[in-house]
Parts: sequence; C-alpha cells; structure tokens
Amino acid sequence: YRWLRDMFAQQVADHRDLKDAVKKALAAEFAKIDPNDKARPERRLRSEQGQAMAAGGGGGGGAGGDAKQDDDDDDFDPLAMMEAVDIISQLPKGWTEKVHAPKWKDKKARLDELIALAKAPKIKASPGTGEVMTSLKKLLKDSNVVVVSCSIQCMLGLAKGMRAEFASFIKPAMPELFEKLKEKKMTVNKPLCELFDVCFEFVLPLDEFIGWFTKFMKHKVPKVREDT
Repeated sequence: YRWLRDMFAQQVADHRDLKDAVKKALAAEFAKIDPNDKARPERRLRSEQGQAMAAGGGGGGGAGGDAKQDDDDDDFDPLAMMEAVDIISQLPKGWTEKVHAPKWKDKKARLDELIALAKAPKIKASPGTGEVMTSLKKLLKDSNVVVVSCSIQCMLGLAKGMRAEFASFIKPAMPELFEKLKEKKMTVNKPLCELFDVCFEFVLPLDEFIGWFTKFMKHKVPKVREDT
C-alpha cells in the first residue's frame, strides 16, 4: 500500500475473493499510514549505483544524492511495478456481437462486464482491443442514453489502464466523442469529460488535439463550443 496507495486500496475493495471483514480490516490499516510516508527503494541497482557515483563524484550521498533521490520519488510511477492484464480475453465469447443486442438492457449487461474488467490498473493492448473499440464507437450513436454512458465508461477504463498504448484505438472515436459534448445529461457528460482529461494527460499529446479543438470550437451547438 505504501507504494501504490489508492490504486492498491481500490484493488482490495473490488477483490471478489476477499471477505468484507478482511477488506474492512485492511482499510483500517491503510488509514493508519501517514500520507506523507513515501516508500523508497532501500537499495540501488548496480547500473544506478554507477550513475550515482558518476553524477555525485562518490557513493551518491550528500546534498546532490538526496536531490537525486527526491527527483526519483517524484518520477515514480506505481504502474511500472504492475503487470498489464489482458482483460479483452476475459470477455465472454461473442461479446462484440452480443453487445449490439436489440434490447438496451442486454447491451448494458455486456458493457457492464467490460466496465468491471476495465477497473484493472494496468491493461494490456491485445489483438481484440480494436474490435472492442469498434463496437464501443458504434454504441456512441445508440438512441439510449444509458448505453451511450456505459460505452464511454468502458473507454474511460481502457484509457486509464492502457494510457499511451490506447492512442491508436481512441483516435478514430474522437470526433464522435466531441459531438457528444452537446449531451446535457450528467450520466454522459461526466464520464465524457473525465475521458477527455485522461486522454489529454496520459494518452495523446497536445498536438493531436489541435485539429479537433479548431474544428469543434466552431461547432453550431453552443454547448459543444463551450465544453471544447
């Protein structure tokens, strides 16, 4: 927990095999840990020892060594310690067909399966990711707002878990996502705005957004212009 913080706590809370009493006890122990108590590596790799000696003129100690350690702490990414999970292979067989069922409740049931799997902190890009994203993109045009919301939530989970690897999958859906900014219902607008934030911070570089910004800031719908 000292390394992964909220990311690990969420995994514990969502774990299906842990009893509620165990989850409650772990949560109580997590709460006792000082938020400022950052976990730090106690040993360096040999390659890092050599770099530290070259940079600090010694064993990496002193003010220079401390500053380097602080920089390492700031740059630490908890996801680097985790193994990516192939969640697409865990979807039920025929998922990409069943998610387009005639009834909206059946569509939602399939989307909820992906939403649950997409809670994994680190997601692996697999051969089936493109086909899943094609289905999600089509569902953005569904007449049922619940289906649209769930589709966006699926994309949000994938974006959080895949980060930069999600770029090629999300770009084809971006024009339709910008169009959805005209939706006033918070069930759509909230996850949509969060998806844009995650994509902007972790998935796509700024220059990828320039063309979309330029186009949709001239949109005929005022809300689309404003939210863009």
